[in-house]
Amino acid sequence: MLNSEQYFGVPTSGVSRTVALSISLLSAVPLQASPPVINAAQAMRSSVVALQKDWAARLSKDPNDTTVRPVDRKADSAWRGLHIGLQSAATLENTPRGDAANTVLQRIFPDGRTFLALAFKDQWAEAERRLQLIEAEELEELIALAVGGPDHLEAVRSTHEAYGKALNITEAADPQIDIDLAEGVQALRAGIRGYLLQVVAWANQDPANTVAATNALAPVADARDEWNRRRAGGNTAPPPAVTPTTPIPVVS
Repeated sequence: MLNSEQYFGVPTSGVSRTVALSISLLSAVPLQASPPVINAAQAMRSSVVALQKDWAARLSKDPNDTTVRPVDRKADSAWRGLHIGLQSAATLENTPRGDAANTVLQRIFPDGRTFLALAFKDQWAEAERRLQLIEAEELEELIALAVGGPDHLEAVRSTHEAYGKALNITEAADPQIDIDLAEGVQALRAGIRGYLLQVVAWANQDPANTVAATNALAPVADARDEWNRRRAGGNTAPPPAVTPTTPIPVVS
C-alpha cells in the first residue's frame, strides 16, 4: 500500500516550480485511473490554467528593464547634474553659494550618488525621500543659489515623476497589476494535493494499480529530491523553463 502522508506535502514553491510540477503530474495521469482520479486531475488542470492566465497578466503589466531603463538613465542624469553642480559650488569657500551648496550636500547627498545604483524601485524610493526632505526643509532656495537657478531641481523632479509612472508607482495602473499570484499558487497546490490523495486512494483499492500509481506520483518524488537539495544548498539549478504559455496536458 502507498502511504498517503508521503505524498500529502507539495514539495515545491513559487509560480514556475508549482506550474512545472503540475504539468509533470498531468503528463503522467494513468489512462486506466478511476473517475475520482480523473476528476481531481481535471480540477488541478483548471487551477494551473487559471494561474497561467494571472501570471501572463502580471508579466504584461509589471515594469521591465526595457521600458524602465531609459527613464532610469534620465533620472540618473538629472541627479548627477544636481550633485555635480553642488560639488562645484561647494569649492567656493566662505561664500553664500559655497555655504548653500555644502548645506544641501550634507542633507541630500550624505553618501554621494550611491543610491543611483540601487534597483529601480529602491532608487525611486530613495529619490522620493530626498525630494520630500528638500520640500520639508525648504531647501529649494539654497539649491537655486548654489547651482545658479531652479533648472537642476526642476529636471530632477520632472524625471522623478516620469520614473514613478514607468514603475507604476505614482500613476494608477491597470487593476490587473494587483493580481496576487500567491493565491493562485496556493489554489494550485491545493489542487495538486487533492489529486495526489486520489491517486494514493486508487492505488490502495487494488494492488494491481500500484505500479501505475507510483509512476504517476514520480514527479512528486523528483520535486522532493530537488527541494531537499536546494534546502541543503547543493542545488543551484535555475527554475524550470515554464512560462505562462507552456502547454498544459489535457486530461479526458
